[in-house]
Amino acid sequence: MNNMIYKLHVGPSGAQDSTLNDRQIRVVASDPTPDRVGDIMVPEGCVLDGYKANPIVLANHDADKPIGSGRVMIKSDRVEALITFAPPKISKIADEFCALTKAGILNAVSVGFEPIEAEPLQGGGVRYKVWELLELSVVSVPANPLAVVVERDFSRARRSATTRPTPARRAVSRPDDLEYLEEQLRERLRRDLGISENVKRLRAIAEKTKAQIQEQICAMNKEEKAAWPPPMPPQPIWHGSDAEYMADWREYQRMLENPYVRH
Repeated sequence: MNNMIYKLHVGPSGAQDSTLNDRQIRVVASDPTPDRVGDIMVPEGCVLDGYKANPIVLANHDADKPIGSGRVMIKSDRVEALITFAPPKISKIADEFCALTKAGILNAVSVGFEPIEAEPLQGGGVRYKVWELLELSVVSVPANPLAVVVERDFSRARRSATTRPTPARRAVSRPDDLEYLEEQLRERLRRDLGISENVKRLRAIAEKTKAQIQEQICAMNKEEKAAWPPPMPPQPIWHGSDAEYMADWREYQRMLENPYVRH
C-alpha cells in the first residue's frame, strides 16, 4: 500500500437510470484521457483480482472512513463502477456522502492503485499500462475533466427525459456523454475568460507598483543630490596634547579623502 497512487475523476449530475436505488450511483472511475498531470491510465490494464475480494469505497482515501462498496466493470474506453453506500443510519459519514453525491454536490471519484507496468510519455507524464485497483474513493477535487457520473437516481431521470433530450440526442448511443462534454466546454470557456481577466488585473497592479517604486527611487535620488556634497569638517584645534591633535588631524584627513564618511 506504500506505492498507492490516487487519480481523481469528476462529473456533474449526469444521466439517470431507474436501475439504481436511493443508495447507489454509477461513476466512471478511470478513462484513457490524459489527466491534469499528463498521466494516462489504460482501462484494459486494470487488474481487479484484489479489489473484487475487498470492494471497498472510502471517503477521501481515508482508510478509517469506509462508506460503501463498489462493483467495477472494465470497458474498452473506461472503467466504470457501481457504488453502493452503506445502509442508512449505519455510518453517519456514509449517509453524508450519499446525500451530497445524490444532490450533485460531490461529483468526483478517485482510484487508489498500484502501478504494475508503466512507461514515460514524451513531453511528460506516465502511461500506466497495467495497474491494480486497490480502493475507490468519493472525493471533492477532480483531476480528469472528461470522466463523468453517469447515473444518480430515478426521479431525476423522469425529469430529464421530459425536458432535456432532443431528437438528435436520442439518436446518439450515450446522450449523457454528449451533454456532459458540452457542459465541460462551456465551463472551460468561462474559466479561460476568468483567467484572462485575472491576468489583465494582475498586470495592471504590477505596472502600478512598478511606477510607484520608480517614483520613490527618483525622490530618493533627488534627496541625495540635494544633500551632496556634505559640508567640510572643521580643522582640528590643538588643546595642549600632541597625541590628541595628531589623532584629530588623521580623522580630518580621512574625512577629506572620503566624503561618504562625513555624509
